[in-house]
Amino acid sequence: MRSLIPWRGTNAVDRIFSDFMDDLAVTGRPLLRPDADFSPRVDVRDLKKEIEVTAELPGLEEKDIHVVLNDDRLTIKGEKKVEKEGGDSERYYVERSYGSFTRSIPLPASVLPDKCEAIFKNGVLKVTLQKSKEALTSGREIPIRH
Repeated sequence: MRSLIPWRGTNAVDRIFSDFMDDLAVTGRPLLRPDADFSPRVDVRDLKKEIEVTAELPGLEEKDIHVVLNDDRLTIKGEKKVEKEGGDSERYYVERSYGSFTRSIPLPASVLPDKCEAIFKNGVLKVTLQKSKEALTSGREIPIRH
């Protein structure tokens, strides 16, 4: 049974912790890994008259972000390029990380394509999508029977 458990012995958690500690010892802080996940955290709020999508995009600039609305789907694309150098009299390091991401978010209601707005400020992208008239009137309450 133990041979079926892949994390026995030298496991992934031990390797991650070891890598973290190695980076911390060399630079004083953990490095971004080249294989780091650049997928942003996204919140979707279904408000009464609109849908609000907020994405955390720290370290990106407006020119690196593309927002596309296709039918019932909002797609956010971006590319992150980070290069830092530093050190002290005993150590020198160069951090490089590159990555791109695509987040495609299915929308919970139909929206008006010409009534959409995207604002990028302080590393946060906020997209506001106004719901269509059909989306505002199409829902109906379902009675609950005993």
